[in-house]
Amino acid sequence: EALLHKVDVLAAMLDDIRNIGRPSEAVRGELNIAASSVMGTYVLPPALKTYALHWPEVSIRLHFANSYTTATWVQDGLVDLGFAPWAPGFNSLSFTLMHKDHCILAAGPGCSQGSSTRPEDQDFSRCRFIFREKGTKVHDIAQDWIRAQPGHEKMPPPIITGDMESIKNLALHGAGIAILPRCCAARELELGLLKEIALPAQLPSIEYFLIQRKNDRLNRAAVLLLEILAGLSGAGPAR
Repeated sequence: EALLHKVDVLAAMLDDIRNIGRPSEAVRGELNIAASSVMGTYVLPPALKTYALHWPEVSIRLHFANSYTTATWVQDGLVDLGFAPWAPGFNSLSFTLMHKDHCILAAGPGCSQGSSTRPEDQDFSRCRFIFREKGTKVHDIAQDWIRAQPGHEKMPPPIITGDMESIKNLALHGAGIAILPRCCAARELELGLLKEIALPAQLPSIEYFLIQRKNDRLNRAAVLLLEILAGLSGAGPAR
């Protein structure tokens, strides 16, 4: 389940923001943010929709990258904020938890996998898997799980792609079993277009963070986005 968290570290930057979205508040300029595929495609859109409605004169630039590149862009000042999994080695940045989701195995309804009554009886030795490219958290989780399966050396080569939507669509068309965060397939699972394959043990979760420069004074366009996110969230820790 998606978990959005409000954090005390934002409060100091937001004290001067009142009556969000007043017609008299004219905000212009550009909002530059970088995000992982999951955050930019499935988590941030509700906040960005609200932002665009309240401040239509702000140009929003959303750049997609993996966690390391996102953190690098924030560190170098190329973007105002980042939203991605934690990346090590960035002591000048703060990482505030925004979203947490566990990975699942998902397949089209015609896939015979998952028909076994007991999760421990699943045999994946002849299954083709579909997941993200190297350098992403999903890739690491998928590879670790596959290598732990009996008969993994007999499995067909995986389909690896850089786009989460293509992973989902390939699974929908029966090309294989997708390994992806559950939020990416929530709608298709609800509609019965995909089915989640039960496992004896749940796959690991991935944590996604708000990434910003420590002690950096953000421009007003970026502060307003934090205000919206704080309004959508609960309380959570910073790293």
